[in-house]
Amino acid sequence: MALAIATNTGALMAAASATSVNKDMETSMERLSTGKRINSAKDDAAGVAIASRLTSEIRGTNQAIRNAQDGQALINTAEGAHKEVVNILQRMRELAVQSSNDTNDATDRTNLQAEMTALTSEINRIAGATAWAGQNLLDGATPNPASLSTTHTDAKVLSLHIGSGTGAGDTIAVNIKAISAAALGVGGTSSTPTVSATLTGSTAAGTLTPTASGTGGTLVVGGGFQATDTYSVTINGVALSVDADSTDQYADDKNGIATQLKDEIEAALTTVTTGATAAQRALYGITVADNGSGTLTIAQAGPSVSNVLDTKAGGSTGTLTKTGAGELTFSGLVATGDSFTVDVDGKTYTVTDAAGFTLDDDGFASNLVAQINADGVPGLTATSAAGVVTITRAAAAFTGVAAASTIGAASITENAGTFTVAGAGVGSTFSIDIDGTTVTGTVASGDGFGDTNIGVAAQIAQAIKDQGIKGLTVSVGTGVNADKFTLSRDGSVSIASASDAATAIANIDTALTRVNTQRANLGAVSNRLDNTVSNLTNVVINLEGGRGRIEDADFAAESTSLAKSQILQQASTAMLAQANASKQSVLSLLQG
Repeated sequence: MALAIATNTGALMAAASATSVNKDMETSMERLSTGKRINSAKDDAAGVAIASRLTSEIRGTNQAIRNAQDGQALINTAEGAHKEVVNILQRMRELAVQSSNDTNDATDRTNLQAEMTALTSEINRIAGATAWAGQNLLDGATPNPASLSTTHTDAKVLSLHIGSGTGAGDTIAVNIKAISAAALGVGGTSSTPTVSATLTGSTAAGTLTPTASGTGGTLVVGGGFQATDTYSVTINGVALSVDADSTDQYADDKNGIATQLKDEIEAALTTVTTGATAAQRALYGITVADNGSGTLTIAQAGPSVSNVLDTKAGGSTGTLTKTGAGELTFSGLVATGDSFTVDVDGKTYTVTDAAGFTLDDDGFASNLVAQINADGVPGLTATSAAGVVTITRAAAAFTGVAAASTIGAASITENAGTFTVAGAGVGSTFSIDIDGTTVTGTVASGDGFGDTNIGVAAQIAQAIKDQGIKGLTVSVGTGVNADKFTLSRDGSVSIASASDAATAIANIDTALTRVNTQRANLGAVSNRLDNTVSNLTNVVINLEGGRGRIEDADFAAESTSLAKSQILQQASTAMLAQANASKQSVLSLLQG
């Protein structure tokens, strides 16, 4: 075996082993000192990305838990105020019941009224002073513009973010209504009740029925009417349509639709002049009559032949003669240069000795027939025989007759206690909730009310009146406001007489219902938040567990690895020393 000292393979291998073992030992020490398995991206590239995403979820969810707890605190603040207002209203009702007893004289009732007035002021003070982190909760100062509920009763509309993301399920809406005396209807003045309302569009489809008859026919408008109807018909290939628009000058019924359709047809007829297209000429000779009951009678005359002119040259004796309503006769045509013009349904045709046609009566007749038929006017046909041209027109043809009806976007909107109806008609349904009393109905033909917005507004108002809600006043608009109705409530809490006390009791009962309903709603939201916090806490626990399995160091495994690395480091160091010493034997060869 060769003896060499330039390359000490054993030493190199021992040194490499010592380096590798030292690196493993440093890694184990780092993990044991930090408690983390991943201390840099090189430790686990994919694990770093996953752990970061889990950290975002964990931190967001923890904040959502705090948000929910803040929401609970806010709700508890509002609910505490509601509780005190209920106590005050109970005392006010007690005073009203006491005042309704005729054992009290005017002086007694004056004293009772003094306490009633003071309690009303206290309700207003609580409504104005109840706040959370500087935000007034119950004074009605920030109404929800998107809500149909009366504007002075929506105090705060809050969105509690109780999720870690931006999805629809990450928020809970909280509507905290005002509890001022005016909002509760015990402020001594008229107020608007708490109202929610829905109105569906009309479902009754209109109809348009054709009946052919001879050279014309009828179009009968029937069925229900609504502002979204579209009536269409094709007459001799010309498509016409009208939209039922409640804002135009036509009546909102079948008679108005018939009149509008008649005007549309006649407007199309005005385009039938010289130079009109073949499609427009299909309406030539049509007349429309409206019987005033939703029926149009449409008639069409035969073809119009006029202005027959001889423009021949060279002294030819040939002639073109109108021999009938739709008949033309050529005779004596044998000379080159003969030329004639004739108007058929408003279009001028010129007949000459054109190439491809014989120079005689039949040739000129065939020339005219070819030109008329080439135009392709729907229903218009020309034939010839022995120099005689016969032009005929088929009866008016109705095709594509339809009455397209869709459910309209009906609505009922409120402004300061006045409600406006829009898009209503036959088949519309309405549901109105007034301080807990629900009024429903369906719009039907022949129900005594009109089938338009005005009639529906009157029908809803009457349905509310029929409920006999105590203290509620219902009025219907007139003129341009006939599609509106107004609701108001007498907010008196006067107990100056027995009858006044009875009214006050009714108003206080309504106020108690409002506050109790609001307390119940807030209690339901508070319970939801309790469940939300519990669920989010469980989510965080599992997220942190998942992240820990990726990031956290296993101390048992790492301490074992460290002990192994330390032993191997000592062994590799010892072997490196042995390898370095192994080459000392070469020196004996150099000694003499």
